[in-house]
Amino acid sequence: MSHLELYLKRCCRKYPEDWEYITGHKGLAFLIMKLWLEAEKFENLIKDDPRFNTDRESVSEFVYNPDNYEIIEKFFDDSEIISCRSKTFPQASEELDGIKTYDINS
Repeated sequence: MSHLELYLKRCCRKYPEDWEYITGHKGLAFLIMKLWLEAEKFENLIKDDPRFNTDRESVSEFVYNPDNYEIIEKFFDDSEIISCRSKTFPQASEELDGIKTYDINS
């Protein structure tokens, strides 16, 4: 999560044309949003498990520090993708730049 924040922050500040591409490409923005949301879900599941809780507080403090987290909010705002939060990849594929999804269980 921290790496994604740092990448997006650098991209937004130093490479505005790349930021525009990432936020403008709905399929890519959807993938990034889903990765973020799944990471949050996983973090919440393991936060009290001592096997996975190595130095968790310092990581959480960094990730959810307003100076760092604001780039995630900016990404969601600029891409206007948050409205698709509850959609699955197959559901979103019909609406978002024609992204293709594959059934890996077949």
